[in-house]
Amino acid sequence: MKRRLLMGLCCGLALTACGSPTPTPDLVATQVAVERAAAATLTAEAPPLPTPASAPTNTFAPPTSTPEQPTPTGAPPPPTPIPPTPTPPIYANVPVDGGLGDLLGEVILPGVAPPAPDPLVFTSQIVFRVLVRDPQVGNQDGAGIDSVDFTILQVNPDGSEVAVHARTERVSGYCAFGGGEPDCMVWVFAEHGNTWPDGSAVVSGPHRAEMSLHPRNPNRQGANWRFTFDIALP
Repeated sequence: MKRRLLMGLCCGLALTACGSPTPTPDLVATQVAVERAAAATLTAEAPPLPTPASAPTNTFAPPTSTPEQPTPTGAPPPPTPIPPTPTPPIYANVPVDGGLGDLLGEVILPGVAPPAPDPLVFTSQIVFRVLVRDPQVGNQDGAGIDSVDFTILQVNPDGSEVAVHARTERVSGYCAFGGGEPDCMVWVFAEHGNTWPDGSAVVSGPHRAEMSLHPRNPNRQGANWRFTFDIALP
């Protein structure tokens, strides 16, 4: 009796220790099929992954530049332009009476080739100019000069004189009828009805020009110049 109980107990313990019976090969195949079906279902339901967008394409063509043309090897460089040589002014010196005082200067006839005509005769027009400077002040025309007074006198047959033109110039060049930057005004008789700037009639005959030169420094001595000329209207 005890032996039977002992054998039954051992069998029960053996069943407990061994657990469930080992599955058969058919059960294993079935389980694998189920897992594959589940995996296929999950794969079908999952949304497709987005395809990464490609980088935008630049639709603008890069700017093109015209390549610089190379200078031919051995070609001479372009010639350097030579500035024109200034033409020296043409003028004749007019002999004058009267000292210079402390000044340096001369009376000239612009546009008249030297030497000055002798006798000096103006026919259809008249122009003359004074170049003067104080050498203690500078070498350029007008240095240290305050003003230049011009007077033209008509000499009558009886020897009397009548002033027909007067002008004061305070800026070089000092011209008898104005201008001088750079050219003097030329007084053309016919363009003014054969009259002087003040309206006096221009008549043929002898005349005299007088010029008073005044330095800025009152301690410097000025000058008084004069010369004679004729007018011969055409």
